[in-house]
Amino acid sequence: MVTLSGVINANLMSLEQAIGVMLGQEIGTTITGRMIAFEIGNIRHVAIALGILLLEFGEKRKWQRYGQVLLGFGPNFAGMETMSGAPKLLAQNPVIAGWLAQMGTSPLLAIVAGALITDLLQSSSAMTALVIAMGARNVITLPGVIGLIYGANIGSCVAGPIASVRTSPIARRALRPQIIINVLGVLLFLPFIRTYANLLEGTAVDLPRQIANAHTIVDVAVSLVLFPFVKQIRLLASRLVPAPEAPEEERVTRFVNDTVRGLPSAAIMESSRELSRLGQTALDMLGLAQDALVAKDSVKAEEALRLERELADPLCDAIEQLVDAVIAQELDSREQKRCLQLKNINVDLAWQITLRTLPRLRSIASITTFP
Repeated sequence: MVTLSGVINANLMSLEQAIGVMLGQEIGTTITGRMIAFEIGNIRHVAIALGILLLEFGEKRKWQRYGQVLLGFGPNFAGMETMSGAPKLLAQNPVIAGWLAQMGTSPLLAIVAGALITDLLQSSSAMTALVIAMGARNVITLPGVIGLIYGANIGSCVAGPIASVRTSPIARRALRPQIIINVLGVLLFLPFIRTYANLLEGTAVDLPRQIANAHTIVDVAVSLVLFPFVKQIRLLASRLVPAPEAPEEERVTRFVNDTVRGLPSAAIMESSRELSRLGQTALDMLGLAQDALVAKDSVKAEEALRLERELADPLCDAIEQLVDAVIAQELDSREQKRCLQLKNINVDLAWQITLRTLPRLRSIASITTFP
């Protein structure tokens, strides 16, 4: 959700698309729990070793990126494996043991505890790993585990709003549906926790896999139920976070901001969109110059010069600076080629404005009173 907030703020995705992605990531987060429940074992060490090899010795940028993925995957699960040893020690404490037993009889308390712990860990996947470890060591009952998972879903909503404080209203709107969906999912299943726990006992033999099934079934069910109502969720989110009364100050670049500057692929795509704006501006200036020359209209000449001064020139400079910054990063051959193409197009548009549009405006100035 933190990443999604930045993507929306950079105008790379619409609000409706973001809600669809959000429903999908609710399902995607359950895969982590299933992998932990199936005990992937030494695969994490293989992933770390292979990731280092690809990252350090991969000749192509593509293989290096695969290495980055594996190098992130391995330590993630290695850390979760380390965490799984904690519940056994925690359960030896009489106070904590009593608290865990109480959560088994009071699912509402388990939900609150799951939300608070997830807020502290800032990771629902880490919370899921901890819950599965509790189940593997039989320090908590299945109803209590289900309550902790529900609470983890609610607690995972905290990081997004914190990350969206300085983003656009549309980015903040995308985070409100996540809160609504997760809270609604918990309320939907809360009255049936014990019945649901009884049903889950027949889905697997051991408790860790029952816990993974509980996580998956809830998130898949909630996503499927709410998917047909994406438009309604968008409207509700727009009402919860209304547009600002005063329009935001117009930037020179409409699609490029600080969020995409560190992402070469996104920066290249957004630079292309900015170039389209520059090309349309050049066409508008050329049309104004032609009309002004034929009709000797100084108003249109003034408008064309204003576009050149306030939009075309600053936008051309901004695109050049952005592309130069992207080229300075580590790119593959395709991205480097695309950056050079963008620079050439930017130069061509600048020359079109300078050699075709401005001389016509100067011609108008010589035959009219326009300065």
